[in-house]
Amino acid sequence: MLHIQKIYLIYILVFKMKVCIINSGSTVLTIPRAIALNNYMEVNNFIELGNEIKEHKYLQKIDNMNVHFFSTTRLTAYKLSKKLKQLEKDVYIVFFSAGTALISSILANDRPVVAICMGSDVLHLENKFSLFFKRNFWRDSDILIAKSKNLKKSLLRYNNKLVVDVNYWGIDKSFFKNIKKQEARTLLNLPSKYIILSPRTFSSLYNINLIIDTFISYKKKNNNAFLLLIGRISDKVFFSAMKEKFKKNNLVEGIDYRIDGHIEYNKISRYYFASDVALSFASTEGFPTTLFELFKCKCPAIVGYIPSLKDEIINHNKEVLFSKFDINDISENLHKIYSDQEIRNTLIKNGLKSYNEFGIIENNAKKLSLVINSLVHKNSLATYYKNIFIYLLEVLYNKFNKKK
Repeated sequence: MLHIQKIYLIYILVFKMKVCIINSGSTVLTIPRAIALNNYMEVNNFIELGNEIKEHKYLQKIDNMNVHFFSTTRLTAYKLSKKLKQLEKDVYIVFFSAGTALISSILANDRPVVAICMGSDVLHLENKFSLFFKRNFWRDSDILIAKSKNLKKSLLRYNNKLVVDVNYWGIDKSFFKNIKKQEARTLLNLPSKYIILSPRTFSSLYNINLIIDTFISYKKKNNNAFLLLIGRISDKVFFSAMKEKFKKNNLVEGIDYRIDGHIEYNKISRYYFASDVALSFASTEGFPTTLFELFKCKCPAIVGYIPSLKDEIINHNKEVLFSKFDINDISENLHKIYSDQEIRNTLIKNGLKSYNEFGIIENNAKKLSLVINSLVHKNSLATYYKNIFIYLLEVLYNKFNKKK
């Protein structure tokens, strides 16, 4: 028996585990994560529940990876679960921990399910029915991967029997190659001004209006300020109202500010290198990947003060300036970074330190692959012993019948 077990363990270590990733909403950051995981496991199926975007081309270049697109129109979890059963895989990795993606993998009920939890899945659940619904599917997952320590605490608060691990993911450095500030500005045709970057999605969750109001106020004190806005436009009504606000305050696009919207992932680093400071003011937050991107590109950040975020890796090191959700406080911090070279250097130095320690995607993918391998092999070994036990019972039963 021990000899057979050793052969089995050698087998699972030599052959890469086959992974089926299910992504919801064409989320860009899942793509470099899938590429990183493919170095340690075989991601042979990537299922996108949403539209094809430019970044999917990076997956389609990988020989062993099959990329499938499913329109969410009339797609039920039951229909998708039937399709999932037909695919070769050892485990499901589901981004994110809600909706059709997770439910379909649980309904398929043929392989372990790893649910990837982000702050947007968990931290602003107000609807009790939605919370009840999600909590039950979290419980049916084999393991949840939380993107931050505070997110893990929240999940365990909802259900203390959940199995939860933490993984910061980080970034793929191949997308963030170093360039000089002036070179980045030339490529983007940006002016030689104090460039303030807003890199988050255009929605009320990220308090873009607060950032714009702060810029309007700060611009009166520092005419050299220039606001650069990038990010996905998720709410067109909100976006139109935002543009109207610039117009009412006599700010001219191209001279005082610029809105570049969604940027292809392989070009986003140019915006970070070109900027003097970035603002991030989400109402709730796990640990934003945006911070690792800023750290890598040496762009100082001013971040909205959220106690849960301060409990993360930025507990003791001064990688960011925390600010109240207040125009005057943010303006003060903007001026500190504008006028104090020492503060800028400290933020850049400490940011790079945290990136190197926590934000390299290859290291985090390797860690996650070990967690998933342990989970799947534990399940496989349990199945293996169960089958041996059934086999022995059958042998005993047959012997007993022969004696009769």
